[in-house]
Amino acid sequence: INVTDANTHRPSFENSPYSVSVFEDAPISTTVLVVVAADKDVGENARITYGISDEESGNFKIDPNTGAIVISRLLDREEREVYVLTVTAHDNGIPQMSDTTDVEIVIVDVNDNKPVFTQATYHGSVGEDAIPGTSILEILATDRDQDLNGRIVYTFDGGNDGDGAFVVDASSGIVRTNRPLDRETVPYYELVALAVDRGT
Repeated sequence: INVTDANTHRPSFENSPYSVSVFEDAPISTTVLVVVAADKDVGENARITYGISDEESGNFKIDPNTGAIVISRLLDREEREVYVLTVTAHDNGIPQMSDTTDVEIVIVDVNDNKPVFTQATYHGSVGEDAIPGTSILEILATDRDQDLNGRIVYTFDGGNDGDGAFVVDASSGIVRTNRPLDRETVPYYELVALAVDRGT
């Protein structure tokens, strides 16, 4: 008498839910994570096929046989920082049985954006009798990156600071006088400022 296996067990994910981080510049086809489900049945009743919910699978795809989740489109943390995928494991028995789990994928920032000034040019005026340290104007730049990659330091390009007449605060972007000015000697200054992020 041969006793055949009935499909009495459903697949079960081993480490549910899953959470993983991946750098936003990871290339297409990079394996992010391998999900694993087990089934106590035998044969086709235990053979597992994996899938991702259609509406969530745009940037990722899953190998139906191995459970490997890979990048299918380029990632951009500035566009989307976290993905939560619903992954299903179903056996190939009759009736088919399944289990689902959530996979959280956190996109880690890389320094892929440069600082951008909020204006192309800034104009200010100051009296020639202003004492050193007088605030004239504030320059401002933004950077879409995170943490040090988005933290901006201001400076004058190649010492282009009006021969030492002006200084710019590295963190606030406030431009101040650095020494007494004389309008009869120099009535107009054209300074070149830089905004540099602290990323690598």
